[in-house]
Amino acid sequence: MKKGKGALTAVLLPVLTMLALPLAAGLGGMAATAAACTLPPTGGRPTDDHRFEIPLDPQGDQAYLVLNDDQKEIAALITAVGLSRNLPPRALVLATAAALAESELINDTTATRDGGSGLYGMRPDHWGTRDQVDDPVGATNLFYRAMTNIGDWQTRPLGEVLAEILHRPPTAEGKYSQWEQMAGRTVRDAVETFRPTARPQLPADCGTGTGDSGVALAAVPPEYRPWIIKSAAQCREEKAVLLAAQLFQESRFRPDRTNPRSGAAGIAQFIPATWATWGVDADGDGTTSPKDPPDGIMAAGRFMCHLIGKAKRSGLSSATPVQLALAGYNAGWGKVLKYGGIPPYTETRNYVREIEARARRWAAAAPSGPVTLPAGFRLPAGTPHQVRVAVAWALRQRGTPYVYGGSCTDPKKAPTPANCDCSSLVQQAYKQAGVSLPRTTFQQVHEGRPVPSGQIAAGDLLFTAGSGGSAARPGHVGMAIGGGLLVQAPRTGDVVKVSRVADWRRKLTSVRRVVG
Repeated sequence: MKKGKGALTAVLLPVLTMLALPLAAGLGGMAATAAACTLPPTGGRPTDDHRFEIPLDPQGDQAYLVLNDDQKEIAALITAVGLSRNLPPRALVLATAAALAESELINDTTATRDGGSGLYGMRPDHWGTRDQVDDPVGATNLFYRAMTNIGDWQTRPLGEVLAEILHRPPTAEGKYSQWEQMAGRTVRDAVETFRPTARPQLPADCGTGTGDSGVALAAVPPEYRPWIIKSAAQCREEKAVLLAAQLFQESRFRPDRTNPRSGAAGIAQFIPATWATWGVDADGDGTTSPKDPPDGIMAAGRFMCHLIGKAKRSGLSSATPVQLALAGYNAGWGKVLKYGGIPPYTETRNYVREIEARARRWAAAAPSGPVTLPAGFRLPAGTPHQVRVAVAWALRQRGTPYVYGGSCTDPKKAPTPANCDCSSLVQQAYKQAGVSLPRTTFQQVHEGRPVPSGQIAAGDLLFTAGSGGSAARPGHVGMAIGGGLLVQAPRTGDVVKVSRVADWRRKLTSVRRVVG
């Protein structure tokens, strides 16, 4: 685990239990059954709980920031910590506005000129230890504790309260107040991530190949992946990654997108006449709408299968059936027949070309998947006993879900805060062998002694920058197990698995030997 990002999932699951949020309508509430690729209907929305209604200033944002995934995860962490303390929305907005103003929701642990660091620019002499202010969870708890010590924090202006909490002069009030609108919207969005099925687990029959599974759909919002896989399965020629690329081309995965000129609407941009034929109530919520993502995604797959069938029966050989179907989706099948292939429209030709190119890029970028241990795999002769114990324990955790910030003290098949992240996996593996390692990658990279990358042995810790890390402060770690293999806990949505050292060679930042 990269310390700078914090431990979102470790606090998220207890929060979910506490909130007992109803399953969300449509995509937010999807849950795949174990026996088949079936996604049953659901009902209710988190916003039914008025505790989460956050009024937003109709005059709009004074300050605005487009958040990347890491920043959204930090925002969700701040929200999760606040909810776990049973705090009202005002508290979550205060903390988020503070982090937006001080760090733009980036946990920078480099001390500023006045000695502050972390999400809130906290100085250790005011708040505690450097480790406490640099840890997002610890710093957020410190913030909430200081906030609740102010008797009227719920009624005073946001900028005034934050200046007092963070030991800033009154002149800093404007710095904070300008982020109030953005903070409210960010908290509201963060609450949506706490739906129990926001990151659904796919059943085994929902596709396993690179082109047909979530492996190649990393760029797709996770709540849409099961529907895309299910929709593409409606016909043999349609690949999930191609359908995903097509939906991206149509709407950038935005179900609220509309075209006022053509009337096209929803994630798949159906015009009313076409929707009247192909629309379907996919999620069983009683409505059929192109703006409902499950409905739109399933209808797009059905329509594409129909067009592929037409292309195969047409006898046209100027392009593949899939290319002809894409052209028909964009320009109309009548135009395909008129021109005997892809119509000579710049938009249509670009449409086909860009979708196929994006699908190829996404498929090529997909990881190769878990590596099966060779038959009769044995650790190399002379491997120290402590390494044998550590490797054996780590390998027994294979297949358990990664949990960001998880302690790895009791990995299970379902995610819990006791599942593993990258650094807790190697920490707990070596703990079984009586070797003590610190908790984070930032600390582990200084353990043991350095080893050249050409001399990697079983038990060595292999570090990469990971997401947002660096050579000096790596964000990811795995453990070599010999035979050119390593065991790792990769990322949210993946599981503890064996990978090839060769796939890490070009991104290795450090190799450390902690035993031997």
